[in-house]
Amino acid sequence: LDLLEFPKVAAHLAGLTRTAPGRALALALRPLVDRAATETALTEAAEAMQILAARGPLPVGDGDDLVPLLDQLQVAGLWLSAEAFAAVRVAVEAAVACKAALAESDGWPLLQARAAALVLLPQLAAAIRRSIGPRGEILDSASAELGHLRREVQTVRARLKRQLEGRL
Repeated sequence: LDLLEFPKVAAHLAGLTRTAPGRALALALRPLVDRAATETALTEAAEAMQILAARGPLPVGDGDDLVPLLDQLQVAGLWLSAEAFAAVRVAVEAAVACKAALAESDGWPLLQARAAALVLLPQLAAAIRRSIGPRGEILDSASAELGHLRREVQTVRARLKRQLEGRL
């Protein structure tokens, strides 16, 4: 492979990727030896080029690597930050958008088959949108109990303010 400068090709390809997982996949590439696998890969690449020419890049989102977040969840007692949930929401919404974009035409059967395998989690994205605001704040709508407690705090705060103003 060194004689063919394959590592340089893989490194160049990695430099063209938009995401950390994409870079890792590019650097891990190895030449295909099976003829059928090679033909399939070339057909997928041709379909991808057709998509790029016809409609531009697919809506893949930010491409954040979610594997470290999933690893965190394996440790008891650890929790995810609001920013992490935002990254999950973006990834879920990107999967929905990619699947929809690929479903719009019949010209890309191999990539459509890959898109069909995407597991869409619209309830998860909706729950995150309902719970975490655009600036990473936890919203009152995150849970009924949280909303109730925050309204109660506001009521007590307003009552205290009125009492203090009445004494001045």
